[in-house]
Amino acid sequence: MNPLTKPIFIVGAPRSGTTLLQYMLRSHPNICFPTGESHFIIPLYRNVKIFGDLKKSENIRRVLEAMYQQSSDFLDTDLHGIKFDINKLTEHLMDEGKNNSMAEIISTLFEKNAIAEGKLRWGDKTPYYLLHMEKLLNMFPSAQFIHIIRDGRDCALSMFERKHDFRVYNTFFAAKYWEIYVECGRRIGKGFGDKIYHEVHYEDLLDAPESKIKEICAFLNEPYSDNILNY
Repeated sequence: MNPLTKPIFIVGAPRSGTTLLQYMLRSHPNICFPTGESHFIIPLYRNVKIFGDLKKSENIRRVLEAMYQQSSDFLDTDLHGIKFDINKLTEHLMDEGKNNSMAEIISTLFEKNAIAEGKLRWGDKTPYYLLHMEKLLNMFPSAQFIHIIRDGRDCALSMFERKHDFRVYNTFFAAKYWEIYVECGRRIGKGFGDKIYHEVHYEDLLDAPESKIKEICAFLNEPYSDNILNY
């Protein structure tokens, strides 16, 4: 199987250490992670019907324009292999002659970025995708998910530091926020099995980084690299 068709999604409750793991794994010689959060995959998936026939160049362009409208900062600054160019991407997708789907348009963007960085696999770190892992697996059948879990008390304190972003203003709602994410991730992940879904605790990653990263690499079927610890 082509490694480019096996995306890796880092998910978890907000303020759980997803960014730490993102930066560690993007240091692996085979794995490409943009440095921000995409946010556009699920909205595009939900609204696929409004774009019409994705074999047509004008509709592919509309998808890419909607993608940019949703996440311009990410597309302008967090893809380190390519420049997001709607015209060139539209031409590329048409030239490939494939039966374009929403998943194919999205994966082509990440794949081109990975190839430009000299990497074999692409990943995405957008915490709330945890709530939509089933949709993502439907789009990308070979995907793998890493769910990072942090002590709920520390998560709550960290959320309060950005309370206006998360609209979390008291301990009850912070705890409920964390509980919804953790329970949802575990419920969906249990149905996926241990080849597709893997949990790692943030505190364990801090206390024993080498052993935890080796565990994650084994899950991903990727060789361990010291580059990850020296990110």
